[in-house]
Amino acid sequence: MISSPPSRAKQLLMVYQLVMNNFLAIVAVPVAAFVLLRAAQLGPSEFLVRLGEVRRVHLFLAVFVPFAVAVLHLMRRPRTVNLVDYACFRP
Repeated sequence: MISSPPSRAKQLLMVYQLVMNNFLAIVAVPVAAFVLLRAAQLGPSEFLVRLGEVRRVHLFLAVFVPFAVAVLHLMRRPRTVNLVDYACFRP
């Protein structure tokens, strides 16, 4: 007879599933926080000067790639299934 895994293994499995299910948020939130903190340290005038030095292609990719990743993430998620009981339905 196969016994159930120990509680430590169950906890590790739950942590692993939590990290893998929320990997995009785990990576995106610290990166966004770092970028916002750096932009806040520069000040508005220096930020605009540095933004003007960036090539348009890089600026486009900086906006498009995270948006595309978010859309793909939302499309790949399993859809919710709502079951409706028609036992009390009268035509």
